[in-house]
Amino acid sequence: VRAWFDDGQVGIPFDGAPTWILWLSIVILPAVFEELAFRGIFLRTAQIFLRPGWAQFATAAAFAAIHLQPITFPFLFTIGLVLGKLRTASGSLWPCMLVHGLNNALALALIPGAPGSP
Repeated sequence: VRAWFDDGQVGIPFDGAPTWILWLSIVILPAVFEELAFRGIFLRTAQIFLRPGWAQFATAAAFAAIHLQPITFPFLFTIGLVLGKLRTASGSLWPCMLVHGLNNALALALIPGAPGSP
């Protein structure tokens, strides 16, 4: 991990790890656990105290902020809103997990040098 920062280069997360580790840690686990946390627990709890639109806004903002990447905040906020609407419309977390996982898979595919990237 230190090498990612010492030479001024941005490294690939889990550089040298088997492909299945990359998929598990970047695509599958975040999709499952972030959706359980944000659209499962946080959104449902926020809906107790806030109107539905404000609950989704707060959940999307928290989702974007937790990633600690200010430059991607607008994109992550938008994804958070879409996933919140999907959760409300479907009544299930499964579609949210699927869309979240597809988004993460696309992001992994676009990391230069990652398995499956151009």
